[in-house]
Amino acid sequence: MKILKFFIIFFLASRISITGLDLPTGSWNIESGTILFRSEAPNETIVGKGSKVSGNLDMKKKSVSVTIDLSDWSTGHNLRDKHMHENYLETQKFPLAKFEGYLQNFNPKTAIVALKGKIFLHGVTQEVILEGELKKDSSGDYVFFSEFNILLSDYKIPIPKLLILKLNEKIQVRTKFNLKKKN
Repeated sequence: MKILKFFIIFFLASRISITGLDLPTGSWNIESGTILFRSEAPNETIVGKGSKVSGNLDMKKKSVSVTIDLSDWSTGHNLRDKHMHENYLETQKFPLAKFEGYLQNFNPKTAIVALKGKIFLHGVTQEVILEGELKKDSSGDYVFFSEFNILLSDYKIPIPKLLILKLNEKIQVRTKFNLKKKN
């Protein structure tokens, strides 16, 4: 009986890894999303989120475009948020962050996507390769998850010496984008 269970589990597991996920076809819009950010410094951990995101994915051209409105980013602390928007992100001057790129690679067995392109943030452009995971939801739409780090100095966002123990140069970013097929 144990051997039979083993073969059933082995068959199901191998079937899942062989089947994988098909890459979506056509054009897709980012219908909604969440961006979480985190700074872990010696004296303080700061977490926050934003949800104003838009963009599209054109599978024929393999192009990806994402625009994030930084004005709604919040840490849940009014004074910190004011400083973040006025002194660091300077959202009056640079209200948007963007990613423009293309699908570089897709592994159907793991559903891992590699995107190559440019991040536009705080008036600075940096070339990046971002990896994420694509999942199909119960309605047949897709959700894209990614995790990556941003160095504030790469985007000329200064950290005052007084805050060096409260704000890390490396910001951890996690995204979740809900994709809806264009009609």
